[in-house]
Amino acid sequence: MMIFPAVKKMTTHDGQIDLSHGLYYQHNKVTKRAKATFSNPFYEMTDLDQVQNLFFVEDQTLGKEAYKLAVNEQGVTITYKTEKGVFYAMKTLIQMYLQNEGVFTFVEIFDEPDLEIRGYMLDISRNKVPKLSTLKAYVDLLADLKYNHFELYVEGLSYQYASFKHLYQEGMTPITPVEYKKLERYAKNRMIDLVPCHNGLGHMTEWLKHYPELAIMPDGMYFWGAHRPSSTINPLDERSIELVKSFYRDAMKTSSSSFFNMNLDEPYELGHGRTEAAGKDIGVGQMYLDYVLKLYDFMKKENKTPMVWGDVLNHYPETLSKLPKDLIFVDWGYDYNYPFHQTLKRLGEHGVQFMAAPGTSSWNSMTGRTTTMFENIRQACLHTKMNGGRGMLLTDWGDNGHLQMLPASVPAICYAAMESWHARVHNMNEVRDCINFIAVEDVSGKTGQILLDMGRYVDFETPYKSNATELVSLMWAAKHLNPHDLQGSFYEMFKEHPYATMKTFNMMLDQMNLLEVYASKLRYRFKLDRIFKEELECSIKLTKAMMLLIRLQSSMIKHGEFETYKKWLVLQYPEILKSFKRLWLKRNKSGGLENSMTSLVLLGEVIKQIQPLSYLTIKTASKSVMARMSNQSSMIN
Repeated sequence: MMIFPAVKKMTTHDGQIDLSHGLYYQHNKVTKRAKATFSNPFYEMTDLDQVQNLFFVEDQTLGKEAYKLAVNEQGVTITYKTEKGVFYAMKTLIQMYLQNEGVFTFVEIFDEPDLEIRGYMLDISRNKVPKLSTLKAYVDLLADLKYNHFELYVEGLSYQYASFKHLYQEGMTPITPVEYKKLERYAKNRMIDLVPCHNGLGHMTEWLKHYPELAIMPDGMYFWGAHRPSSTINPLDERSIELVKSFYRDAMKTSSSSFFNMNLDEPYELGHGRTEAAGKDIGVGQMYLDYVLKLYDFMKKENKTPMVWGDVLNHYPETLSKLPKDLIFVDWGYDYNYPFHQTLKRLGEHGVQFMAAPGTSSWNSMTGRTTTMFENIRQACLHTKMNGGRGMLLTDWGDNGHLQMLPASVPAICYAAMESWHARVHNMNEVRDCINFIAVEDVSGKTGQILLDMGRYVDFETPYKSNATELVSLMWAAKHLNPHDLQGSFYEMFKEHPYATMKTFNMMLDQMNLLEVYASKLRYRFKLDRIFKEELECSIKLTKAMMLLIRLQSSMIKHGEFETYKKWLVLQYPEILKSFKRLWLKRNKSGGLENSMTSLVLLGEVIKQIQPLSYLTIKTASKSVMARMSNQSSMIN
């Protein structure tokens, strides 16, 4: 018998009891607070002729989330300290019931989590704002996996701030306060704390469009290989503090959580522009810390425990000893080799309260990065435990339009739950079973393995790409193509791309072709899970299309290969885009869809125009050379 996440201790005994007719119990004040788990096959006793076979016993010596579960000839006894222990025990009991159709082997279980906080953060600010029904589905999955912390990442206007209604334009579909409050109640009934998560320093581009006078560098700056619009608010300007406090207050009005994630990460312009003098005078680290402390004081007056990302202060370790002892430092790192073993040890030595934030490794991809995901999460949970951290926050970002669909993140959600509750070597091998049993009702039993394999083609990419896959370069390219010369500018960008020349391209393509076949044969018991199957298939096809589009630029590609790949793209790509749009609208609000698909649509135009220019050796893409190549290509065809 497998329980997900695995229990701490299980001892089986000879004997069985058949409870397939149902488990009958009597409520008390504590068990009533765990009401979300009490449904079929659990029945509250209403008839004196009914025989009780599910018993609850309070034990104040247990931890607040710990429980004991014993099955013997009298039935099932759950021992607990709080309603959380009852809830998690019932989640375990439901799994045991379903696996054995109500027939239980005599067993004694003791269980409690490794980490106090087991959290998941979903980005709702890169175009994709989920519907309330989708967010509730996330909560259901998280609850089944015994998470207790959920955040919706907000930057800009993806949340409807009551004090800034004048900033919202037609077509925008933010999360409303009413929706947030409904989600909070839903999550609370499932022992999950819905924690506000709103950025207030970096990632302020949308705000600075309306308040340019508060930007550190109103004209933006050059970084990551291109000029970027202004994204960091000026922490030295008191008007900046008041703006951030205003929308933080709006967010607090719909939240009863004791935590508030202020974010404050990636302030790229800090130390430049209007903050250059202060940076030289007191140092960038101190300037950042001063801003953090101002907002910390504000949060404490509001009776909130603030959280901040750790990227800035990790670069200024001399500031760590100055942090308030009740502020939670969230150390994020998303690659397989991120040094959690160093950063978390340093935080522990400084007495800083911290959480580690690994990633789902699904963003900047369509199908995830399985190898990176496993190691990133394992290291985060391991070194949090070793260094006395509060917990783990699994992050699910939406960079470059949030093109990944829900299935791409499921392996990480399952694995992080398993590692944060009970880290063990078997977890990695059992993730596929966890996916099949908890995430979907998979009749075929193959979904878990397919999801893991979908993210393994990137292992062929060389060199290793940090925080992304090579395919994301297509999204970048689409934003910088010459609209008057899509063919030529695209060729110049990709003629030396690893996919265009690497020997293992055919192995990668073979893998995607096999996955396409396997995914088509999946069978699910429930209608909602069939959407999961369609999303999975669309993700595979979109990944395959991007591989082929890059490959077409290779100077080594043969004529027959070019014609085969282009024919497939011309026929399939428009259908892929239709499917992508349809599936987006099933789970998410419409606002942001068009913007997210801009790059995908433009790549469709490239596919229509692309000709085998790369058959020939060209070192420049001047108009005259491109014209000659086009003429020669038409003669070949």
